[in-house]
Amino acid sequence: MATITDKSIQAKPTDTDQWLTQPFKRGAGVFLARITPAVERLFYFRYTDSNGRRPFLPIGHYHPKGNNGGLTLAAAYKRHPIFPVCISLEFATSRSILHHKTP
Repeated sequence: MATITDKSIQAKPTDTDQWLTQPFKRGAGVFLARITPAVERLFYFRYTDSNGRRPFLPIGHYHPKGNNGGLTLAAAYKRHPIFPVCISLEFATSRSILHHKTP
């Protein structure tokens, strides 16, 4: 898979959503960028939860300089470590690992 770059995320919008993907190590999810026909550029994190669902967690919108509340590509990419921690806690909670009592 190709690396998402500033050049690729600044591509001209088409009449359908364009999705750019950059996977992490196996089991750690996928970093995504979406270019909408309305010229929005949005970042997401996708993972597979313990039930096999693949939710998309929004990270924020793109701005090349990080202005107007937007994120640079580097800033959005750095936010991904937060999500694996949440996923691990969700998985542990759903499996009752946190509530397991030892004899």
